[in-house]
Amino acid sequence: MSLAVLSRGTLLKRKISGVFTTIPEAGDVSFPGSTREEIDVTTQDSPGQTKEFLGGDIDFGEIAQDMNFVPTNAVHAVLVADSLSASVVQEWQISYAAGTKTCSFSGYVKGYAITGPVNGVYKATLTIRCTGLPVYA
Repeated sequence: MSLAVLSRGTLLKRKISGVFTTIPEAGDVSFPGSTREEIDVTTQDSPGQTKEFLGGDIDFGEIAQDMNFVPTNAVHAVLVADSLSASVVQEWQISYAAGTKTCSFSGYVKGYAITGPVNGVYKATLTIRCTGLPVYA
């Protein structure tokens, strides 16, 4: 039998006035991913004409969060203001659906794009640039 866990109810939150506040109307939630840089340490005497590497720094990349945009929502207004500020690092948290585990990380709003289709609802894509080490608890 599968041990898969349903993800409906996973929440992205931003710390506002000292409290982690849910970003309303969010769609699929992405977690910070990791990519380690490679440092080429190949020398003239590397064995068998092979390249040699060491692992470098880890980059946790960006999170792109799609959502329904509500122009009158106070949290959405905070995100718009974040996108216009000077790369202020904020605290973020993702709560797993069961509510017992979290992923906390720092990051700044790199982008916030709003669209208004002819036949649809307002949508927004929030892009957060992760900085530092995420904490899974």
